Amino acid sequence: MKYALIGEKLSHSLSKVLHNEFFSVINEKSTYDMIEIEKDNFDCVFKDVLKKGYTGINVTIPYKFKVMDYLDKIDDAAKKIGAVNTICFEDGVKKGYNTDFYGLIATYERFNVKIKDKDVVILGTGGASKAVEKSVEHLGAKSITYVSRDKSKKLNYKVIDYLDKITGDVLINSTPVGMYPKMDLAPVCDTSSFSDVVDLIYNPYETLLLKNAKKSGANTVNGLYMLVAQGICSQQLWHKKEFDKSIIDKIYEKIKDEIKVN
Repeated sequence: MKYALIGEKLSHSLSKVLHNEFFSVINEKSTYDMIEIEKDNFDCVFKDVLKKGYTGINVTIPYKFKVMDYLDKIDDAAKKIGAVNTICFEDGVKKGYNTDFYGLIATYERFNVKIKDKDVVILGTGGASKAVEKSVEHLGAKSITYVSRDKSKKLNYKVIDYLDKITGDVLINSTPVGMYPKMDLAPVCDTSSFSDVVDLIYNPYETLLLKNAKKSGANTVNGLYMLVAQGICSQQLWHKKEFDKSIIDKIYEKIKDEIKVN
């Protein structure tokens, strides 16, 4: 079987490493392709990708919204989130799912990020931010605030600007600011009021945002565990079966060690 990831820029992505590790663990001879698509060429290139016989396709920045227009069905959870990151082909029908939500829940649990009754601040309003919103809403956040340069977007919660003073209990970065190769950037500088700071970026392993937050005494978590957890969730959808949760930790630890060495 063959699978793929589509996105605009994928040089930073560890998805291929993750899924190849998964294939190795379950002793499956499958492939995972990385397909970069420029925004201006999305329509024709994606339609061509759909003809190549993939068993499943993952979707990343910036196409989690756009790809929904090309699908026949969308899972109810993905509809609520408003973004798709996983495509399944079921009896000729293209169906979209969102596994980011489950990856986030698994991450909060694994790294003891308490959400219930907490004031949560989300940086960014892109595709990943919607899954963040629904995940913290699901876990009983006291309040949810977005920080965005674009206040014109229709969101369910209060939106403030990056120039405003940002305070709360849990800070979650869903923007690409600080991602390889621009590792000298951070979306915000002052994180002193937050007890937990989660950055969905996993390359580099520790972003400038997390370094600054750690100095302030916060519990810091990067996006690697989320990547692995949501990836295994995608594989469960494609294989139509559940895999032991220990696979997530096994693959996470292996990739983490490789990243730290490099």
